[in-house]
Amino acid sequence: MLGVLLESAKTLCPKKIIVIAGHQYSRVKRYLNGQATVVRQRRLLGSGHAVSQAAKALSGFKGQVAVL
Repeated sequence: MLGVLLESAKTLCPKKIIVIAGHQYSRVKRYLNGQATVVRQRRLLGSGHAVSQAAKALSGFKGQVAVL
């Protein structure tokens, strides 16, 4: 499922792709193999919290952000 979402995201020609992973973080990171920046959500507090975890990875980014 993550692969399908990643391929869909790539069709948008983004400058950067960030994946937030909590459960099985290491497995997700290995699977993506550098195709995206992977940020760890240590405390699984919901979708809004997951999005907030990307703030550091987006530091200095100018432009639009799509959350999928």
